[in-house]
Order: sequence, then C-alpha cells, then structure tokens
Amino acid sequence: MTPLAAALALSLAAPTFIPLSNAGHQPRGASCATAAHHAFDFWLGDWIVQNPQGQATSENRLTTDLDGCAVLEHWSTQAGGVRGRSLNSYDASSGVWRQTWVTEQAVRGYPLRMEGGLRADGKMDLTGVRHPWWDRNAVWLDEYIWTPVGPDEVVQEPIIDVPSSNFHFHGHIRYQRTDAFPSFTPAPTSKCTPEGDSGDIRRLDAVVGSYKVSSNDGRRLGKSEIALDATVSNCLIEESFKGEARYRATGWIYYDPVEDRFYRTLLDNRGNRVEVGGQFADDGSLVLTGPLPGGSGLLRMTLAIAAGNLRFTWEVSSDGGATFGEEETLVYRRDAPDE
Repeated sequence: MTPLAAALALSLAAPTFIPLSNAGHQPRGASCATAAHHAFDFWLGDWIVQNPQGQATSENRLTTDLDGCAVLEHWSTQAGGVRGRSLNSYDASSGVWRQTWVTEQAVRGYPLRMEGGLRADGKMDLTGVRHPWWDRNAVWLDEYIWTPVGPDEVVQEPIIDVPSSNFHFHGHIRYQRTDAFPSFTPAPTSKCTPEGDSGDIRRLDAVVGSYKVSSNDGRRLGKSEIALDATVSNCLIEESFKGEARYRATGWIYYDPVEDRFYRTLLDNRGNRVEVGGQFADDGSLVLTGPLPGGSGLLRMTLAIAAGNLRFTWEVSSDGGATFGEEETLVYRRDAPDE
C-alpha cells in the first residue's frame, strides 16, 4: 500500500494525507498554529452588517473549528431572508487562502469558489471565476476584499465584473461587532427542492445518516454523521467525521446549476483541503475529480450507494488524468454495530 493509501482516512470528508499511525504524535492544533493560518481571525465574531447608507441589513457569525484550521461563516439577510455559509481555510502547500460559499438564494445566489490571501496592507483579497446564469459561456469575475478597520469593525468590498456584458459592480458594506442579533426568522426558499433550479442536490439525500467508516480491508477508521443543512434550505449536505488520534474533518457537497456539476469541499484538522467536482456516471455513481494538495497530481473519488451503505473509491493520476491508479476504497456502513 502506498503512503497515500495508508493515509486515506475517509471519503465524503477529507483524506488526512499523513499516516494515521503517526497522527497521534502531532500536538493537537499544531498543524494550523502558524500566523498564516490565522490571518483571517480579524473576521471572527458576531456582526451586524450595514449597507453604505448605514442601515443594518444582515447578520453574520464567523467561528473557528477543526483546531483552528477552519473559519466558518453563517450569513443571514433580513430583507428577503437570504442565508448562506462559507468554509474558509489556509492551504500551506500553496500559500493560498480558499473560500467555498453556498447559498439558498435562487437569483444571483449561485455557489462561489475563491482563493487569494492577505495583502501587504493587511487586507484579505480573494478572487474567483464563475459563469453568469444568463450566459453560461461568459465569464463572471468575483473579487472580495476585507479590511480590518479596528477590533470591532470590518469593511467588505464585493467587486463583480462580467466583461462580455460590460457589467461592473463595486459594493461596500460595513461590519459592526455585536453582542446580540436582532430577532427575525428568514423564510426557507425552494431553490433546492426537487422542482428548484438546484433540485439535483436531492439525488444525494440517500447519503444522509450515521456511519461506521472502515477501509476495504476492514481497518476501522472512525465515525461519520452526514446531514442536510436546514439553515440554507437543504442546499448543502455536510459531513462531520471523527477518526483515530483526535483526527476530525468536515466535508461539504452541493450542486452548481450553472455549471451542472456537483462539488465537494473537504477540510481536516491537519490543514489539508481538497476541492473536487463532477457528475453522475451512467452506472449511477458520482465521480468527482480535483487536484491533490500541493499540485502533485489529480484525485478522483467515485461514490457508489448500495443497500444504504456507501463505497468511496480513491484513485490518483500523475499524468494529468490520462490514467488513474486505485489507492483505497472506503466503506461507510450504516447502523453498523460497535466492534
């Protein structure tokens, strides 16, 4: 078995990429203890969000998880009740910060994947590329800039450019730290119902549940809880994995209706992050591919669902995807008895 195969601790969540036999020798939180991993800490906390006119329009809660390796966002807008979440982390292998954003909003609220980092002037600057819903062949350029004004104030600038439509938008919102959020109840949306424009995500409802996770040869790896996130109208499927040697990971899966692709964001408490995307194959399996951390090759994950259980086959390519070699198969057993 290759070192990578020995390190594959889970499937819907992230691979550890370090041998599990050695993971316990690493102090908890040591992987994400550097200053670079905490460059976004100025955004942590509870915030009231104001528009340029000074009116409070939204609330946002930023927390940290996975022993400091993750910054989690929960956004709610009072006007219209739009809600969204983002998963942010620093990738030490590339020196880049990455964000995955998922929202329940039906219009203009499509998923967003960005990367960037802390500038010399202390501002966090992330950029991404997607496609507008009105023209999937066009390019939509996103840039978001966060400026810490003080311990209790942050300014965020959303910048959007669609060159083919000569469209440009440069927004400006202000975060004010708060001890209490106003009371309001956002209404759920129908975007991710079977009839909604992101309804394909419902094809994965069968993965929701509690599992014991093992390798194909029977090695016990940990426990997994996979659930729908009602805070974003079930547009997000989230996994929480607990393994040996205090290993933990979070996995997100969602559907992008503009690209007609399923995406998976995987992050663990060792600072490893994987972004993969793909579609269902003719045999009913979900096939997702993406770069390995550090750009050392491509990772392909194939999910098969049978008799309520899950099988994830991990394959790696070192020739740009021309050929893949199997590394490991992970087995999720639903309601398996303790051993």
